[in-house]
Parts: sequence; C-alpha cells; structure tokens
Amino acid sequence: MKQFTYVVSNPFGLHVRPSGAIARQAGEYTDTLITISCGPETVKADSAVKLMSLGVKKGDTITLTCDGEFEQDAIEVIGELITHVL
Repeated sequence: MKQFTYVVSNPFGLHVRPSGAIARQAGEYTDTLITISCGPETVKADSAVKLMSLGVKKGDTITLTCDGEFEQDAIEVIGELITHVL
C-alpha cells in the first residue's frame, strides 16, 4: 500500500474539473484500489461524484491511497495529477 498526502491549494477545492480528471486516471488502474480521504471520510477515486461529495476546500489535507498490483505507478501518476490540478 502506498500513500500520498497533499494540502489543497486550489481556491475552489476539489471541484468538477479536477474530480473528473482524477476519476478518469484512477479508472485506468482496474487492478489497484485507489481511494482519497479527507478527514474521516474515504471514497473510491474512480468516481467524480464521490470525490466531490468529500467537500474538499482550499487548505484541506487529502490522502491518496493506492493498494494493488500497480500501486507504485498509480501513486506516482495520480499524485502528480493532484499536485497540478489542486
């Protein structure tokens, strides 16, 4: 299992566009469980709607967790995406 923690700097938080980009990328890793947590809530990262339901705002800390066959690749690719869209 690999984890990546990030403090959101986007003034709009985790809104539609970044949620969609993250969900699309996470959906590519079918053999890896990918989740994002904010506070006590955790959702699968392959659903933009579930990601937006976290209500992530600027300044919140999120944790990306990847567990499975391609966890190393997933954490690198999605972690990089997160740093560019959030």
